[in-house]
Amino acid sequence: MATRDAVVLGCDASILLDGHTSEKKAVPYSSVRGYELIDAIKEALEAECQGLVSCADIISMATRDAVVLAGGKWYDVETGRRDGDVSLTSNVNLPAATISVSDSIKLFASKNLTQYDMVYLLGNFTFLQSFNLLG
Repeated sequence: MATRDAVVLGCDASILLDGHTSEKKAVPYSSVRGYELIDAIKEALEAECQGLVSCADIISMATRDAVVLAGGKWYDVETGRRDGDVSLTSNVNLPAATISVSDSIKLFASKNLTQYDMVYLLGNFTFLQSFNLLG
């Protein structure tokens, strides 16, 4: 989820918001799975430390933990992201899977994301998809 969400308005977890015209309803997101897992994690965290942990941070940390559980190396995750409160299908304008590297760099740069952000986010997406966590 992180990658797809990041390309829309930044890593704000707005893809998790419900509504008739939310990002969840956008065709490019039809293969996304795991909403209920993030909801369950958020609910448990809210019971212990209300308002301190964002869904956007949960997504990033869950991705890191999945990498570790699959035998990858532990890496630090910068936290402090804030959850968005706007989620519209009209904001979803994702590139084709066949986008070139140079065009991908330009796309991420237009969203104020670096080449490192692009590699991190696309790598997370590819990893999660390979374990069928995104559909």
